[in-house]
Amino acid sequence: MLKLKSQLSGLHISRETLKEKLLNTANFGTILPSEAKNFKYTEDSIQFTLASMPEIRLKKKSDSDFVSYAAAGGKMPFSISCQAIDKSDTTCEAYFEFSGDFNPMMAMMAKKPLQKFIDTLASNLSRLEK
Repeated sequence: MLKLKSQLSGLHISRETLKEKLLNTANFGTILPSEAKNFKYTEDSIQFTLASMPEIRLKKKSDSDFVSYAAAGGKMPFSISCQAIDKSDTTCEAYFEFSGDFNPMMAMMAKKPLQKFIDTLASNLSRLEK
């Protein structure tokens, strides 16, 4: 099992506003890294490609305590979740967590790029403040 956590990102929006924005799948494209291509979304899913990786398809998980997307198909089950803590009525801190059922060799190869990916998602959350 591979578990990663991004850096904490301070935001000038409330936790509830952040949740609303992340549950709108169209907004997910705003926080993706610049190298993400072919971003597509439906009401409950997103898909995109990153350099030298197969297409990534994610579906909203309804049983999550904040916002979570899980792999939709593919050979390796994983999820990406965002957690947030209210700091005031108009600010919060948020971070992403990655959890994947990877064998040890795959986990070793994927750890660094996945950490970079979720760190980028966290730092790009400020784009949702507008």
